[in-house]
This record gives sequence, C-alpha cells and structure tokens, in this order.
Amino acid sequence: MLHDTIYDAIYVGGAAVIFFAVPGLVTALADRRPLLPMSLMLAIGVAAMGWVWYLDPQIYALRNFPETTYRVFGAVWHSF
Repeated sequence: MLHDTIYDAIYVGGAAVIFFAVPGLVTALADRRPLLPMSLMLAIGVAAMGWVWYLDPQIYALRNFPETTYRVFGAVWHSF
C-alpha cells in the first residue's frame, strides 16, 4: 500500500532516535540532570515509529524491522 522509501526512512529514523534517547535518559537520571530533553526525544521516536506502524501494521511490524532497515540503507546507497 504505502511501501514508500519516505515511510521506511521515518520508521528507521524513529528507531535511531529511540536508540540514542534511551541511554541519554538513563544517564540524565543517574546524573540528576533534567529529563525533559531526552524524554521529548524518546516521545518523538516512539511517535514516528507508531505513526508509520499505524498506517500499515503489516509491513512495519517489528519483525520486519531488519528488512525495512535494509531498504533504507539500499536507497541511501543507491542515491550515491
């Protein structure tokens, strides 16, 4: 249906934001720094992945994440 590269990139980008926000959130908790910036980044990543998953739950199921990542890397590789 909407198996487009832009949605793939949003999905993978959201996962990357989550990947970097979780350790930042844990570090902010340990260092007693404000949690708001990393909490917002985590919310943005979850919202991006959730929005794309909501649009097409079959293609963007979590079990298909590696395939989606390869599609994004392939599109980036092909553009160069």
